[in-house]
Amino acid sequence: DDPDQHVRTHAALILGQSKEKAAVPALIDALNDPDPTVRLYASYSLGCIGPDANEAITALTHVSKSDPDENVRSTAE
Repeated sequence: DDPDQHVRTHAALILGQSKEKAAVPALIDALNDPDPTVRLYASYSLGCIGPDANEAITALTHVSKSDPDENVRSTAE
């Protein structure tokens, strides 16, 4: 919840690099961030976690169809 989008973006990347299932809820929350870069890296990081992020499928499907940013939609697919 840091006010700096750069901090939130970096946090999303670090969580993805951890490949820890425990990071999935925070990354799902980050899919709703007001900043598209944060949403993009949250989507990317969920993909990095792989099958352990299965609980994010519904959220990623929603993002892939409805996010206003084309890059975010594409990354969520």
